[in-house]
Amino acid sequence: MPVTEETPRFKDIFIRKVTCKGALQAVFLQGLPEMNLENILLENILMEADKGMTCTDAKGVTLRKVTFITRERPVIELINSSDVTTEELFLAGETVSSSGTAGTPGTTRSGDTPGTTSTIAEISVTGPRTRNIHLRGWNQKEKVTIGGDAEAREVQF
Repeated sequence: MPVTEETPRFKDIFIRKVTCKGALQAVFLQGLPEMNLENILLENILMEADKGMTCTDAKGVTLRKVTFITRERPVIELINSSDVTTEELFLAGETVSSSGTAGTPGTTRSGDTPGTTSTIAEISVTGPRTRNIHLRGWNQKEKVTIGGDAEAREVQF
């Protein structure tokens, strides 16, 4: 759709020092294809929720010192988003056995050794407009899925 003076624009949103327990979804960021959310910072966040974070049509998103404790996977979904950076990301939840049943609590930190928890995707990156995703310190490439026309070269570890 063309951008007009009626097209909403949301930018320069800074959320710091938030703790939440028991939400259905931790974070939901939704821009428009023609007018992305811009310049979003989530810092020092602890969210315990059924679902983690969905970020669609956003540009310039930074997650710094963010913890998501969730039941569902993937914990983070990035859809048609660009210039996304994670720093000190911590993901926790239940591991899933090979039979698909929930097991013991498991955690994944951005610097953890691969194989310490389940190999179910923690982060999903999709969409043909996805660009410049920086998962700083995240060395668990096997827990990141890239699909839906997103290009693997756009995701950096």
